[in-house]
Amino acid sequence: MHDLPCFLNFTKDGRWCLTAAYCDGTVAVWPVSPDDGSLGECTDSKKQSGQYKPELADRQETAHAHQVILDSTESWALVCDLGLDCVFVYAFDSERGSLIGASNSRRHMRLPEGSGPRHLEFHPSGKWVYVTCELSGEVVTASLDKATGELSLISSINALPEGMACNRGPHRGNADIHVSADGRFVYATTRTDN
Repeated sequence: MHDLPCFLNFTKDGRWCLTAAYCDGTVAVWPVSPDDGSLGECTDSKKQSGQYKPELADRQETAHAHQVILDSTESWALVCDLGLDCVFVYAFDSERGSLIGASNSRRHMRLPEGSGPRHLEFHPSGKWVYVTCELSGEVVTASLDKATGELSLISSINALPEGMACNRGPHRGNADIHVSADGRFVYATTRTDN
């Protein structure tokens, strides 16, 4: 369980660490010691799963959790899963350190096959989420219903330079995404030949 963690996120009070593991598609919650900052035993985990796709064995044959991030209220944990073309949304219980929700919940935002959601960032207002899709080159804008945690697609644009196409082999596509503190700009990085 939890093979090759590739991303971690801490709660504002520093009590919990949430991690995403790329190779087995899991997200997990770990208590943080107030004495020395060490992580205790995992209190909860979720393993994303989907239909095995041998034709996509280069990057999307199975779940690949790439990032887990909490919304500003720390009520919702959003997980970018590159392998399953989905942003999963779990309720977060900060008292018990647990993730709540089924893998087939309508809260999750399913993206077109081959999108490969890699990272996301919230708008400072908390109303919108920007998702960078590594394999399609798209930047997706979605709204977050703070009461239900449901994500709804608003728009999608290509972030790669004109004339440049994504390529799964040499990993040419989108990489990271950030939103300016004033919420006026979204910055997306791409990996290209130069």
